[in-house]
Amino acid sequence: MLLFYYCEGDPVVYRAEYAGAKVDLSIGSQEAIADAVVVLEDGSSQCRVVDDGSPKTLGNIAVLQEVCARPITSIAVSDLLSASLRIRNWRAAIAAFHRCQGMDLGPLAEEVESYVRLRRITTLGNLVNDLDAHDPSLVLGAAVLALRSRAVLSNLDTAPWCTHTRLMRLNHGRRV
Repeated sequence: MLLFYYCEGDPVVYRAEYAGAKVDLSIGSQEAIADAVVVLEDGSSQCRVVDDGSPKTLGNIAVLQEVCARPITSIAVSDLLSASLRIRNWRAAIAAFHRCQGMDLGPLAEEVESYVRLRRITTLGNLVNDLDAHDPSLVLGAAVLALRSRAVLSNLDTAPWCTHTRLMRLNHGRRV
């Protein structure tokens, strides 16, 4: 799960797959499974593997290097530790999103994206206050949906998830 939060918060990751055929890169009897396959903002893709130093993991990385047609990024446990703020923040953000389970957040996420685009920079607190026609938990869930779809940026790598979390408009080179 740590890799999930690590990748979801990585600003260069556009989309990530964590299970299924997209991460199973096995050929014949050679088992090669990535922990994640990510598409980056520039359109390139890479396999990501958590390297805990075990012989099994090292063997899997070696096989992936043989069969994988894309770069392989080995995420060391120390990388996960150094990204502990990002991971903690995304745990909280995803929990806020899950509290809205069963609700259609798409239209509200578009409203959040529009709000951020118009203001360039805002905070979660301002967003909740200004979109007061909606339940605050739904506004937070929609903000997380906008963040996960990479429609807006945040400062979740450098500041805790709270009402002061900044949401920012995308730069020119990124998807709008």
